[in-house]
Amino acid sequence: MKNGILKIVFAVSYLALSILSILLGLYAEGDLRSGTRVLPLLVLIMMYAFEAKKTEGLAISFLVFTVMADIIITHLKLLNTGFVIYGFSFLILAQHAKQSLFKKKQKQMLRFFLLSLLLFLIIFIFAIQEKGSSFIPILFYGLTISLAFSFYITRYLNNMGLDNYLLFIAISVRILSDAIVVMVMFNGASVYFSILSLLFYLISNFLFCRGFIVKTHSVKVKNRRF
Repeated sequence: MKNGILKIVFAVSYLALSILSILLGLYAEGDLRSGTRVLPLLVLIMMYAFEAKKTEGLAISFLVFTVMADIIITHLKLLNTGFVIYGFSFLILAQHAKQSLFKKKQKQMLRFFLLSLLLFLIIFIFAIQEKGSSFIPILFYGLTISLAFSFYITRYLNNMGLDNYLLFIAISVRILSDAIVVMVMFNGASVYFSILSLLFYLISNFLFCRGFIVKTHSVKVKNRRF
């Protein structure tokens, strides 16, 4: 009973803070517009720590690095540093996805990596104007998120469990969110595009958290590899 109530409290808190972040993004001015962006993610960390059957260091590290990158970009205004930290968070995510991935699937993963990297480079070269000093950080970010995506889509296609489905959808929505926000940052766009990006970002983080939780509750088959 107590556990059920706490789950509801976490879910309602995340929803409430997410709505608050969106409303501030629409109507607030200055730093207040993005001031609560990190709060929903802190709720997800608590949710994961509470609901996971056994917490995984890589999952926690990914969420913590995401919080760090958000704070650095939105509050300290260190855009390039934020991109680099986001990149390291995706390297952690790729390592998490790599677990139990059988070596014979590496060629399949490589094809997905090259395809996703090609799509990123198209956006990077032709759509993002005036990259300036952000050239290397954005490139590093693109390489790492492409790597994480390639691992998760390979995992999902070879084991269509709920955890792999949630994590694959999460990384896909995150790519969509980040593509919009980068376009907004470097090309300028309506505030509504920023809100759309934030909405996708919040959905993605929630799906990551649920996927990590489901993974810890999945039935384990000894020495199972795919």
